[in-house]
Amino acid sequence: MSDIDFKARPKAEGVVYPNSYKDNPKKPDFTGTVKFDVRLVREMVEYIREYKERTGNEPEEGVEMRVAQWSRISKEKQTPYTYTTIESPIKRNVAPAPEPAPEPVKKAEETTLTEDEIPF
Repeated sequence: MSDIDFKARPKAEGVVYPNSYKDNPKKPDFTGTVKFDVRLVREMVEYIREYKERTGNEPEEGVEMRVAQWSRISKEKQTPYTYTTIESPIKRNVAPAPEPAPEPVKKAEETTLTEDEIPF
């Protein structure tokens, strides 16, 4: 069982409907809105800040997020729509790679000295 509480994770939520104003092919097929949880925005800003500190640059590729969608039908108008959530990628609790075994300590070679060989 997962130890991730999905309901407590910060996310953006929204809905996307078929575009009822689509009168030419250049207009989008679907439109809607998404509301971002402030905690999710902070996660994105923190990611960018850490990336910039580490590399000296902002991430050119942007911040990748996880998107999930469900097809639904509105209760009021019986209009089909897509419920959408946007979350930061799931960080799995992955055990770090084991550290390499330390090199064995070389024992000092035993030397047998005679009294004449000891300098003091």
